[in-house]
Amino acid sequence: MTDAMIDAKSTAKSTPPGFTLSRRFEASRDAVFRAFTEPERLKHWWGPKGVTIIAAKMDLRPGGTFHYGMSTPDGNEVWGKFVYREITPPERIVFVN
Repeated sequence: MTDAMIDAKSTAKSTPPGFTLSRRFEASRDAVFRAFTEPERLKHWWGPKGVTIIAAKMDLRPGGTFHYGMSTPDGNEVWGKFVYREITPPERIVFVN
């Protein structure tokens, strides 16, 4: 390997690989979209089994966030945040969690 090749590799920006999650539901597209975009609905199903959502604040727009807190069965609190990248009602929601 030449010095030029090493320099090119060390300065090149790498993008982590992306992935897509998909799932089919026995529900209308509108109902599934509302389940992801209305905090009161999202609080009833988001997170692992047994975890309770204790806080939820949503700013549903590209660049906006969903900030949430969860209480685990053993009493610990875990906090998370989505950052929305794309929102196309009722077809598509792209976010980083």
